Formats: sequence, C-alpha cells, structure tokens
Amino acid sequence: MQLPATVADLHLTLYNNLGQVVRQVSPSAGATNVAIEANGLSTGVYLLRAMSGTDAVSTQRVVLN
Repeated sequence: MQLPATVADLHLTLYNNLGQVVRQVSPSAGATNVAIEANGLSTGVYLLRAMSGTDAVSTQRVVLN
C-alpha cells in the first residue's frame, strides 16, 4: 500500500470476510510504502483499512489468489 506523506500516527488493519482482524501494522513515521505479510492467510477477499487516530484515511479491497 502506498501511504500518504501527510498522515501521522497511521495504523493499517487487514480484515477477513467475517470482519475479523487478521493483520495489524503500524508503519514507521515517514514511511511511504508498507508491505503486509500474506503468509498463512487463505485465498479470498480482505479489507485493508488505514486509520489515523480515529479517522479512516483509506479503505481498499485486497484479493489473495
């Protein structure tokens, strides 16, 4: 995921199709890209949400084949 440079205190959460949290990442300050490990995840559709504090910055659908 490409990160907006102006967002501070960013947290990324990956949810499965049941709404369960399967991964959480807090990129270091100033990071512009982040990779989330898919090891151990089943194929399917996931929701990736980027949050800054309590504000949603971005929400994306992720498909794992």
